[in-house]
Amino acid sequence: MLERPSVQMECSVCLEAFDREVRRPKALPCGHSFCLRCLQNPDFGHHCPQDRRAFRNEPIVNLPDNFNVLSMLGDGAARDEAVWCEACDRQFSGDCADAGHRPCSVRRRRALQDQRGPDVQQGLQDLRRELQELRQQVEDQQRGAAPPRLHLDVQEMSVEEGMLKERNDLLLSGRLDQVSFHRD
Repeated sequence: MLERPSVQMECSVCLEAFDREVRRPKALPCGHSFCLRCLQNPDFGHHCPQDRRAFRNEPIVNLPDNFNVLSMLGDGAARDEAVWCEACDRQFSGDCADAGHRPCSVRRRRALQDQRGPDVQQGLQDLRRELQELRQQVEDQQRGAAPPRLHLDVQEMSVEEGMLKERNDLLLSGRLDQVSFHRD
């Protein structure tokens, strides 16, 4: 019977599990993999800790990802059932513990998200209302039906509309799963 080759799912330097963000698995030219965070540490050096081969010919971010490890991380659904860090709003890790952050169960995390949901909904409604008012002002100006607003022309309105969109994006970043969209 053939044995499946074992794939190391944690960085052998920091002993933290690989992830798709901070601890992204990067493959050195020799084939060994370490997390991006450890490789970016200036103390890491210019040699692979496992076979001592030199490798610093290019920036660390240009090293290829270890796609075998990334594919085994899955789509992230399992991570949603993990313990989360309240401060970082991501999967709880040794770094979180070292920083004195508190772990958060999935049930508590969902309750916190539910508490924040109404605030996000209200902010979204306010932004929609402001956007609708801006659109109406642009239409009125294009038809010549309304007096010009203190030398605010259509171009300035579209800049203002872009700023509102950016504000909306910032407000909703990372919280889209809490927002239910309604067409006005």
